[in-house]
Amino acid sequence: METLRRLRRFYWPHKHLFFLSILCLFGTTGITLVYPLVLKVTIDDVIGKMQYHFVPWIAGGFLLLMGVKGFLLFIHQYFGDLFGIRAVYELRNELYKKLQYLSFRYYDN
Repeated sequence: METLRRLRRFYWPHKHLFFLSILCLFGTTGITLVYPLVLKVTIDDVIGKMQYHFVPWIAGGFLLLMGVKGFLLFIHQYFGDLFGIRAVYELRNELYKKLQYLSFRYYDN
């Protein structure tokens, strides 16, 4: 826990990217939970009652859900990676700055 507290100054300025990524992750999880509901409606209400004229609408809605889920997964991955890249970039620059200001005596040993 102490390590996370010390690293906070590198990742905290980019918290908006992290929270946006997590929000998209919740969205994809919610869409995944809708899949069984669509299947239930298709089997019980459409096929069970022989109302086949709803099949194209349900298939289109299902494809739309899959498209939205794919988009949200892309946004989640993109902003999650951007968050990590920016945090590591700042950590690396801080390390290089620290190494640059060390005395020559440190490197002689």
